Amino acid sequence: MATDGMDVDPGSLRPNSLVTSAARTHNAAATTLAADILPPFSVMTITVGGTTRILDLPIHDLFMKDFSTGLFNNNFNVQTDERDKRSISPYTCYSYYLHNPSSVLHAEFRQNEHTTYAIAPSQIGAGSKRRMLDEDEQMARAEIWL
Repeated sequence: MATDGMDVDPGSLRPNSLVTSAARTHNAAATTLAADILPPFSVMTITVGGTTRILDLPIHDLFMKDFSTGLFNNNFNVQTDERDKRSISPYTCYSYYLHNPSSVLHAEFRQNEHTTYAIAPSQIGAGSKRRMLDEDEQMARAEIWL
């Protein structure tokens, strides 16, 4: 063991196998523990047309990106489970769950504030007619997506 003031040849220092083994065990346990910190699923309640469902959503970035896009495209308003029930963007659900893993988000279908068409305007030809979707059709689409 070296103490202050002693000259030690760095080449003479060899790792102790007991210490090396303990360090590896600690690192493996820490890695496993970090993976266990986030639950594999987060909970979201979703309400469409008076029916509320409870979903376990996998905490996976690609899944949450697609799911958040679906929430946005199908006119869902997402709120936190806090006392003040503040609204958040559907695109922030993943990061919200990462920072608040035990929270429950609430999504509710809302009448679309902008016009939704049965055919996207970019797909309309010269002879095509656009037809606005009413609230029942929007709700049906949201239920089918869900």
